[in-house]
Amino acid sequence: MVNLTTVSPNITEVAKHHVEEKQSAILFFIFCCCAVGALVRRLLKGFKIRLPYTVVLLVLGILFGLLSGQYDEIHIYAKVVDSDPHLILHIFLPVLIFESAFAMDFHTFVKTFVQVVVLAIPGLALASVFTCLLARYLFTYGWNWNEGMMFGSILSATDPVAVVALLSDLGASKKLAMVIEGESLLNDGAAIVFFNVFLKLTTEDSGISDVHSKGGEIVLYFLQVALLGPLWGYVMAKCTLFFLSRVFNDALIEITITLASTYLTYYIGEEFLKVSGVLAVVVLGVRMSAEKTMISPEVEKFLHRGLVIAIFSPILRHTGYGMSWKEGIVMTWGGLRGAVSLALALQVAHHDTIDQERVGVRVLVHVSGIVFLTLLINSTTVVGLLKLLGMSDTSPAKRMAMANSLRFLQDVRDKTLNMLKTDRFLADADWDTVEKSSEIADPYKTTDEEAQIDDSLDIRPNAICPDCDAKLPCQYTRKEMKDMTDEAVLRMLKAEKMSYWRQFEQGMISREGVRKLQECTDIAADKKGRFVDVEDVKKSWEIPKIYIKLKKFFKRFVVELIPEPPKSSCLTVLYKIFKHPAFNIFLYCVIALDMANVTLSVISEYLEAIHDRKEIFRSLNVVFVSFYIVEAVAKIVLVKKYYFTVCWNNLCLAIIFIGIVDVCLSFSLPASYGNNHHVVHIVLVVFILLRVIRLFRLLEPLVPLFLGLMKLLISQQLSYGYDVGRGYVAGEEEVRKLIDHMVDQREIAKSLKQASDNGRLDVIRCLGMLQKQHPDIALSIKTRQAIRSVLNSLRDGIHELLMDGILEEADGHKLEKMVEEMMKRLINAPPSLPIPPPDKMLNNVFWLRHEPTLIEYIKVGLYHQIKC
Repeated sequence: MVNLTTVSPNITEVAKHHVEEKQSAILFFIFCCCAVGALVRRLLKGFKIRLPYTVVLLVLGILFGLLSGQYDEIHIYAKVVDSDPHLILHIFLPVLIFESAFAMDFHTFVKTFVQVVVLAIPGLALASVFTCLLARYLFTYGWNWNEGMMFGSILSATDPVAVVALLSDLGASKKLAMVIEGESLLNDGAAIVFFNVFLKLTTEDSGISDVHSKGGEIVLYFLQVALLGPLWGYVMAKCTLFFLSRVFNDALIEITITLASTYLTYYIGEEFLKVSGVLAVVVLGVRMSAEKTMISPEVEKFLHRGLVIAIFSPILRHTGYGMSWKEGIVMTWGGLRGAVSLALALQVAHHDTIDQERVGVRVLVHVSGIVFLTLLINSTTVVGLLKLLGMSDTSPAKRMAMANSLRFLQDVRDKTLNMLKTDRFLADADWDTVEKSSEIADPYKTTDEEAQIDDSLDIRPNAICPDCDAKLPCQYTRKEMKDMTDEAVLRMLKAEKMSYWRQFEQGMISREGVRKLQECTDIAADKKGRFVDVEDVKKSWEIPKIYIKLKKFFKRFVVELIPEPPKSSCLTVLYKIFKHPAFNIFLYCVIALDMANVTLSVISEYLEAIHDRKEIFRSLNVVFVSFYIVEAVAKIVLVKKYYFTVCWNNLCLAIIFIGIVDVCLSFSLPASYGNNHHVVHIVLVVFILLRVIRLFRLLEPLVPLFLGLMKLLISQQLSYGYDVGRGYVAGEEEVRKLIDHMVDQREIAKSLKQASDNGRLDVIRCLGMLQKQHPDIALSIKTRQAIRSVLNSLRDGIHELLMDGILEEADGHKLEKMVEEMMKRLINAPPSLPIPPPDKMLNNVFWLRHEPTLIEYIKVGLYHQIKC
């Protein structure tokens, strides 16, 4: 017994030490994998090898697995394979999905949304069915329909990260990359939903008959998961954006909120709401991206994807940006399989109720083989496929734009070298080495093939006249001019977009304003050679008609007493009574008692116990009606004819008229026909119920609030429009100065400047009219921009003092925090400000300050001019 008690603690300590050693080995392995991944990616870039680093990591992982089976010292670090696949999926999937969704261009995603949905949902279902058919009738595993569909849904989850990265590196179509990546995000969510449905059916041992009997339940579950998931993601996005809007320039809080919202959206959706967490995170990322003021069977699967794209090609060609046969081939070849498929296969392999020998192990082997083959073959050959299809070729206009940019950079380099050579400390430097080390090569001519200029470019030397040997300027073909113009317009739009974002960073334009302007540039970029449509900019300050109608409607019901008290002492007393807040409170109490009397009157008509108290309730009704009559008469005496011009007062008169009729009938009918007459009973009950309209009197103080709300919404819309217009004008003025550096052809540069000037002057004229009609709104925006400019200068000054060491770091942070707090308050500035008096406005003019005589002279002159 003594030996057991002494040995048992030692065994426990050894086991505990073994568990801790295993956990530390797993953590060490994970971070070593991160380091190896970074090293492999850096080496591939350093040696200029166009190969996805995931392929190399896969090969290294296989080698590590083989070594761990031979050596126990290495095997301890491979214990990560025993981790719960659900845990792996829940840890890595949300942040990877959010990162991909957040990095998307919102406008392009919306434009390609129909194509993405077609490929992600019906396309995935069709591909799963094809895979299921082949698995059932070609394999000899004896899988049923549920197991086959589960296998098909696993293989339908795509992971084209490597292909999208290569498309970006090669400068291929941005729209194609967006369709592939967007399809992957929604595809993963739909694949997980399909997988969970058929996993549940498989583990419940459901046969064909059960599937038919549970068809409605399956459809309902799928709709719940697939439709409520995006809705949950949208709600979380709005909540996250609300909290982020309350944070100003605090990176730690903003990152924490964003990361926490990602995992909360996924976990709450999956565990508590039973909806698709993946689709919720996709919507979260896309919505936040939109408001940022913001991851063998191979041949069979390849054929399935190509067949699905071919079947849906009529829809894909006529939606979004369209889709050519070349893009369809790239999408088919780029449908790689990756982490999601492996994680789902691991769940099957580790499931307790699934036959591992017949289903689990075989699913894992097939999925692993397909992931390996797609990474090894598809991802390594996609570059050659793009070149074969001519989708990686650089357009002639793009080459010319690059050459023009390089000439500009060469001029900057030469000027910098000439300036530095005159520096007395650097004059004796090795300038040959400096020139060689700072030389920039054309990225489109890195190889001999890329150095060959396309025949369609036709960069010809100047033509020579055969008679006089005079050099004539080269003439470009119409196609060449169009290509160069389209490329120049696209670069101009990009420059405008960057200008709008700089204005936003400097606080010169609101979050909503920069989103509107960037949306206008995205719409223009969708069509070649199209500038920003000024009409789209003008729409930003158009007031919705519903606001104007509601404003007129509520204005008719606003009750305003005469602005000044009357001279008569009696009328003055009435004026003070009606203006006092206590009168409204007293009126509400009277109406509340009146409604209590109405309730008791209705009860007395049906309840025998209080039947004899009808006369009391009728008498109380007379008192209430008399009060309303006295109130109306007093107001008529006070404001006279003006009383009848307000719709609300006419409603009060209608209530009084119905009340008088009610009083007359409540006493006359019972006296003439008796209380037990059936018709009399119905008439009295109807008129008692009509007294409920007196409750509308309670809405009287709310009408001015609704009117004020409409005025606020109109002011906000006009302020938003003026903000957009100012940002557009500032962007055009900034970009116009850069056109000569963007374009080498004078004719193209002239046309760009002309288009820029026309749009800018048109918006300036509209802003002038807007300022004339609503000077309070223009004053608010100008004041806000002036305040932000001053605060920007203060913050820059604080940074300069910190860099010079004049200010202590702690003191500098205190001052910077004070300035940023003022910037934060500026975000919620009112959309309009009251116009100051003329004296104050003239005093704000710098050269009129402290010149009262001159100010008075200007005022007199303006007065006579207006009078004439």
